[in-house]
Amino acid sequence: MKKTPTTFHTLKPFLELFQTGVPVLMYHKIADPPAGARLKGLYVPPERFARQLTELHQAGFVACRPGDTRDGHGPQRRMVLTFDDGFRNVWKHALEPL
Repeated sequence: MKKTPTTFHTLKPFLELFQTGVPVLMYHKIADPPAGARLKGLYVPPERFARQLTELHQAGFVACRPGDTRDGHGPQRRMVLTFDDGFRNVWKHALEPL
C-alpha cells in the first residue's frame, strides 16, 4: 500500500486520494513561521499557498461551500478551503491568490 504524505506541499502525492471524495483543506496561518515558532506546521508560506491553489486549479478543482459537497451537483472535482481563526495574515496573503 502506498503511503500518503501527511503534509500538503504539492498536489502530486495527493491527487489520487483527492479524487476519492471532496478534499477539505484546512489552513491556519498563511505566513512564514517566525523564528522560535513552536508549531511550524500551522504556517503555510504565501508562495506555497499560491502554488497549491495553482496546482489545484490546473487539475480542475473548484472550491465549493462545505454544504455543497454532497449534493451531486456542480463540477466533478470539488474541494473546500477553510481558514481557522481569521488571522490577519490570511487576509494579507491569501486573498489575492484566491
